[in-house]
Amino acid sequence: MIKLKETDFGNVITEHKKWIDSLGRQGTRLSIDEIDFSETNISEKLFEQAYITGCSFDNINAKDISFYLAKLCASSFRNSNLENVDFTKADLSYVEFSNSKLYDINFNKCECIETNFAKAELTNVKMTDVLLDTVDLRDTKISNIDVSNSSLEAVLVKGMSLKNVIGLDKLIRVSINIGDVDKTIMLYGEDAIQWLESNSEQ
Repeated sequence: MIKLKETDFGNVITEHKKWIDSLGRQGTRLSIDEIDFSETNISEKLFEQAYITGCSFDNINAKDISFYLAKLCASSFRNSNLENVDFTKADLSYVEFSNSKLYDINFNKCECIETNFAKAELTNVKMTDVLLDTVDLRDTKISNIDVSNSSLEAVLVKGMSLKNVIGLDKLIRVSINIGDVDKTIMLYGEDAIQWLESNSEQ
């Protein structure tokens, strides 16, 4: 994995912003693969509609970022602190957020297939109209979240704690695994919602 120098990063972000502002008539759309951003300051940067696959954002502290409509497949934000980040309509499939602290995050209309939030802390989160398919939420602490109109498919929830959850009664489809990867205990529909409600504090 290649580490990107600050000067090179500044140049590609400038070109990407030109591409966004000009609706594609100027600049160059950001398209990167397997880049290490772990020592790069990405705060207040625009990654909107970028292709960012297999990249590492591990151990970063960042805020005020837009990943709107970005493709982040197989990238990683392990052990990171993120604040006020917009992931609206982003593809977060196979992305790692394990052991991270996520505050004031917008995940609305995201696609999350096998996304890993294990042992993360999610506070003040918007997660409406989201596909959560085989997502790992084990030992995750979640507070102040709206999940209205989202779909949960085989989501791992063992050890998860919930507080102030909105929209459990508006979930589209629900199936959760209250067991583990190697010892599956599935709940579906009303049984799954009842389990989530009983494990949620208000």
